[in-house]
Amino acid sequence: TATIFSVGGTWQNIDSVIDQGLPAYANGTLVNVPRSTAIIADWNELDMETSDVFAELEHYFSNGDQLKFLVRHVERERLYAGARATGAITANGNIAVENIWFPSDLEDTSADIFYSHSIQSGERKHEFIVGADYRTSDNGTPYSGYAFSPARTTSNIFNHNPHTPKPELVKITTGGPTNTATNQHGF
Repeated sequence: TATIFSVGGTWQNIDSVIDQGLPAYANGTLVNVPRSTAIIADWNELDMETSDVFAELEHYFSNGDQLKFLVRHVERERLYAGARATGAITANGNIAVENIWFPSDLEDTSADIFYSHSIQSGERKHEFIVGADYRTSDNGTPYSGYAFSPARTTSNIFNHNPHTPKPELVKITTGGPTNTATNQHGF
């Protein structure tokens, strides 16, 4: 017999700038611009913090049977805010620029247990496994009742100015915080 107990975790903090690429002309033709061209603002940000912890217990019996239990918990907070090109490029190079604000939270917990038993029948070995699992997930956008004003501006792909001031964050009357909770279990 043997018993193994494992615990672990990770923590990650991302502080980044995000760019979602360049638009094309309405007919699908790609624009010929320097490789360094990015339709972003100085205030673009992708901030994400993730923590992930787990514990696992494995027990091996003298007859070869195995019992295993695993539990895991993940939490993630993310803020994605910035200016990005949207739509097609006009003939003179003008583009629409969308100012976006998208915070989100995720919390996910899962557990899994199983028991494995080997059965020898003649020259064949059979494996009998029984188990159960459970998962709960809560994904929300708690601040989605806010948006940047103005929500859209225009720029020119050939002369984009990334040094635009950050728009004002205002409360909006449509939409609002959303939350999706999921519970799953199986046997």
